[in-house]
Amino acid sequence: METNKKKKSLFKSIIKNLIVAIGIVLLIFIIWSLIPLKQTVNPIKPRQDTEYWMMKEGYKIAYTKISGDSSGSKPAIVFLHGGPGGYIHSAIIELMKEVSKNGYDIYLYDQIGSGLSDRLPKPRDYSFERHLHDLNEIIENQIKEKKIILIGHSYGGILATHFAANHPDKISKLILSSPGDLQPYRTKPDGTMADMNKLYPIPSQYKFKAPLEVFEQTERDFLQPRIIMSMFCALTFNFKWASDKEFDDYTNTMASKFTKGMVADPKNVKPEEGGAGGYSHGFSNFYGNLPDVRSNLKQLNIPTLVLQGQYDQGEYASVYEYADLLKGKYVFVENAGHIIWWDKGEEYVYTISNFINDSSGKQMMSAYLTDIKNTIMNINKKLLFDYENLQVNIKIKLSALWTSVTLCYLYGDYFELYVPNKTKGLVDGTNLLDSPMKLFSASVLLAIPALMVFLSIILKPKINRQLNIVFGIFYTAIMVLIAITSITPWRTFYVFLAIVESIITSLIVFYAWKWPKIST
Repeated sequence: METNKKKKSLFKSIIKNLIVAIGIVLLIFIIWSLIPLKQTVNPIKPRQDTEYWMMKEGYKIAYTKISGDSSGSKPAIVFLHGGPGGYIHSAIIELMKEVSKNGYDIYLYDQIGSGLSDRLPKPRDYSFERHLHDLNEIIENQIKEKKIILIGHSYGGILATHFAANHPDKISKLILSSPGDLQPYRTKPDGTMADMNKLYPIPSQYKFKAPLEVFEQTERDFLQPRIIMSMFCALTFNFKWASDKEFDDYTNTMASKFTKGMVADPKNVKPEEGGAGGYSHGFSNFYGNLPDVRSNLKQLNIPTLVLQGQYDQGEYASVYEYADLLKGKYVFVENAGHIIWWDKGEEYVYTISNFINDSSGKQMMSAYLTDIKNTIMNINKKLLFDYENLQVNIKIKLSALWTSVTLCYLYGDYFELYVPNKTKGLVDGTNLLDSPMKLFSASVLLAIPALMVFLSIILKPKINRQLNIVFGIFYTAIMVLIAITSITPWRTFYVFLAIVESIITSLIVFYAWKWPKIST
């Protein structure tokens, strides 16, 4: 009887110490997250040619106007930068001055929340739809043009395409420079993800090369308590834990690193000018209920130019899809990266100038038909040799990880039976689970991972993501504690399995945290 009391006391002591340990870790994390980050990049300052539009909702958008010799006879050009959370760099302004010599007024503006434009009060004030609304207001009320030529780079290419789909009457020509994946992602009739590489195999004449890998390092830089807490508060409570200035600086620091992977030659990277928008970057790429405009795009007759660099991190299939849907001209730029004009500025200006000055459209249609021919030829070749590689949905990934960790838990408990005196303790009752309540608690503890296998598939994204993060952290902490307290010769296998299980649950937290963003 006294032995049972001692075991109960030991069990309570372990649980109590575990809770205290988790509490201490959380307290350290919260205190650490209160420490401001040091500024590493000077914030952007207004240029002599910086002007501002006052928008209907009361915020200001900064822009630069480059005047051409059009006398109003040619449509204005509007340039949309990438990101989200990017800004108008002085290098693109200088380059667009060359384009303006063709007789076009050019407007380059910082999207709301970035560059020299205002920051909005709440993180969730930023959205893809807001950027589309701002663009429409700028064309109608600020520039006051009936039709414009729209240039969209990277994320700006997605914005430009959706705007063209919704307002085709306002677009004279469309230029997409290294556009990001068209959102929402393309799906098959059954709702599964389309295999873009099978739809648009790379023609043999295009020899793509991998850019410098930089995103792995920037993702590791994200794992700072203040940044994690800032994103957690923004996502959960729509609250800015870190100030705009501080979060912008963190994003500028990231940009100063990952831009090396956006060129063919790192020597061509331009100095960081400090205009990134942190919260805009975090929330403007939530595509949520964004409608699929692909059927709309197929009906349009807007002359379209699509440019892609040889070292672009974007896949050919995702970029070429724009040219296919819009019956546009695809141009492959050798020895250029994602930011094409940093590597090949003169070629960038020349290609755009030729396109905007071409009124016949014959060149574009000829190039389009040639690309179609090449695509068909490559499809015939690829069908003979390619293996199918479907994209795996995030829910399936999480479910598979919970399945793996559940099996590891079961294997660990099974192998423990081979530890000397273990079965003896099970028979005579001298073991940790020596009461109905302890057995029930253990069953709950093991039932949760098993249930998460199913719940990760059926639950809606928001609650699904939250549960995966919470339970992932919880089980990671438990298994790390078990690994530390089980270091004995006979339990080496248990330590090994605990480490494997910790890695799996950490992956669950990672994948859930990086869940493709959805706005409501």
